[in-house]
Amino acid sequence: MSKIDQIQPGQILPADKPSPAGRPQGGDSFQKILDQATQASQAAPTPANAPASQAAPTAPAAQASQVSEAAPVSPLQREGLLRAGRTLDLLDSYAQSLADPSQPLKKVAGLVQSLEQESRGLGQVLERMDPQDGLYGLLQEVASTAQVETIKFNRGDYLEG
Repeated sequence: MSKIDQIQPGQILPADKPSPAGRPQGGDSFQKILDQATQASQAAPTPANAPASQAAPTAPAAQASQVSEAAPVSPLQREGLLRAGRTLDLLDSYAQSLADPSQPLKKVAGLVQSLEQESRGLGQVLERMDPQDGLYGLLQEVASTAQVETIKFNRGDYLEG
């Protein structure tokens, strides 16, 4: 095996060496596989009575409809999603309030209290939820983000000076 310092400019290395493991040779190229997948998705049957605008749904919309058909949302999941949505809305308002220099931090305190309450409620939903549930990780991230922001605010991280 040659070392890099032993290679001279313009030197041609032997071509009979096998390719590295990360670069398979032969077989279909990525572009060819992509073209085949595109053709297969375009050739998928569409309902005859569907309008042209609905004939080829976008990928996220198609996936969302498949998910909703495959797994119905339980009441606990619905509660978690509603609480997570409210928490995210509060976090958005909180971020806008912090970004506004004319807004005194004392006025933001009420928003932080609401954020704490919603975060606690989300934590209670998480306690009742199975950790194997697909929404568990997402809801846990939202709750953690809210808790971190309330801790930062109460600790005084956003005080001037």
